[in-house]
Amino acid sequence: MGVFERYTEEARRVVFFARYEAGRRDAAAITTPYIVMGLHRECRLPIGAGISLREQLKDHLESLQLPPTTSDADVKRDIPLDNDAKKALAYAAMEADSDGSKRIEPDHLLRGLLCFDNAATQTLKAAGFNLEQLRKISNEGGRTKRFLRRLRWHSILLLEQSIVPAVLRLAIIFIVVMLVILLLRWLNAG
Repeated sequence: MGVFERYTEEARRVVFFARYEAGRRDAAAITTPYIVMGLHRECRLPIGAGISLREQLKDHLESLQLPPTTSDADVKRDIPLDNDAKKALAYAAMEADSDGSKRIEPDHLLRGLLCFDNAATQTLKAAGFNLEQLRKISNEGGRTKRFLRRLRWHSILLLEQSIVPAVLRLAIIFIVVMLVILLLRWLNAG
């Protein structure tokens, strides 16, 4: 299995933007502050009372003390993860496992950064992030996600109207109605 195979598209973009930010600053490695920058740039994750991660972090990014961007930086070069960044990704995987999730999402990356003391921890704590509180929020959201996954066909028919063209939706509804009518006739005949 590939390193980022378990990652959702949004979590992959967080790591991509962490690499991009490191490249813009001609960094030798992707460190945990760059992962925070990736979360800030990509993630619109609601945290707590409807406040997004981006909004909560915006006033605290300067405390990451990142070097200035350079105009001749090669953003396409391969930049390795430093040990703390690797550790944060490993903790993110453990957080996903503890949630019973097969996929690693941006909230797992955020929680992975808060699991141990690193260069980004103080900035995240100053922005008001608390590991236990995030776990609680994620656990509550996880139950909702599992419930919605069980009702996925309902969401396809009723909520995600752009996925299935209107004609096909009507045809499916018609077939379901006809099957119900046939079932009722069969039950009444028996």
